[in-house]
Amino acid sequence: MAENSRVRIPASLEQYLKSQAPRVLGISENAVSSVHLSELMDKICYEHRQIFAGVLMPANGMQMVAVAVPTERDTDIINSNI
Repeated sequence: MAENSRVRIPASLEQYLKSQAPRVLGISENAVSSVHLSELMDKICYEHRQIFAGVLMPANGMQMVAVAVPTERDTDIINSNI
């Protein structure tokens, strides 16, 4: 189980997370609490990992220029750094 810890995040990252709240959580940017920020971070990191692995395609009209399928070794290295 995750431990309750306080961390500071840059204002730009907080704004990005809040801007994703309507898409990811279905709530307005103004309704985002610290609990929502944690959930947003988890879900968005998971999405990005899936996109990198080629499992998901980007949403909202984002375009992918190229998809490199990582080897098992690359995936292990990536996962060990998260």
